[in-house]
Amino acid sequence: MLGSLIARLVGLAARCAWLVVLASALVTLAAGWHAATHLTVDSDIEQLLPKEPAWRQNEFALDRAFPQNASLLAIVIDGATPELADDGARRLTEQLRRQPELFRYIRQPDGGPFFERNGALFLPVDKLTDMSNQLVTAQPLIGSVAQDPSLRGLFDALKLFVDGARQGHAELGQLDPVLTALDKGVRAALGGDTQPLSWQQSMSGAARIAALRPGPASPRFHLDRAGDEGDKRGSPAGA
Repeated sequence: MLGSLIARLVGLAARCAWLVVLASALVTLAAGWHAATHLTVDSDIEQLLPKEPAWRQNEFALDRAFPQNASLLAIVIDGATPELADDGARRLTEQLRRQPELFRYIRQPDGGPFFERNGALFLPVDKLTDMSNQLVTAQPLIGSVAQDPSLRGLFDALKLFVDGARQGHAELGQLDPVLTALDKGVRAALGGDTQPLSWQQSMSGAARIAALRPGPASPRFHLDRAGDEGDKRGSPAGA
């Protein structure tokens, strides 16, 4: 039955070939017109999720309350040490601020002058207390290095710490992170390489973040070569 129906359709198409071609062309044109006027591609990822759920309504309310955090492009700047990451993030944000026509809003949420002055106020009370106690304990070492900020001053400070540990004023094991970092630096130097020594490595991660909001028609931008030495991976080549 099906084979007979197919045979009759093929025979009809063969007898009315030009009519079939014309009908196919008209259908193709109609389909193309409908696709061009009714089908679109929306690249806004916000439209991928439904707007009705309560959690989406809460998200919209949060964006309205804090518009500075909406539609941001986050750039993660990673470095061998926190100091290098800080420097890379600072130089990146400085260069982007010089292009206000391309980037309307730029900030460094985990750094910058504000957090350099007031960052300790955001720590939990117990961590702030521990840090204050550590600073009081390390005050002689900090003063020694501040007076002589050289390798000689560093080892004089370490000797002072060891002397205090021998007298029972400190635990010698507290020097393990510093001595490990020094060991890596010395071994790298002997091998003809460099190993940055970070005082922040044991207290924070090496990644930093820069948040920006591009303009409506931001073309590709390029950073100065001098601005991306601190971090090859975190500084973008374009946005």
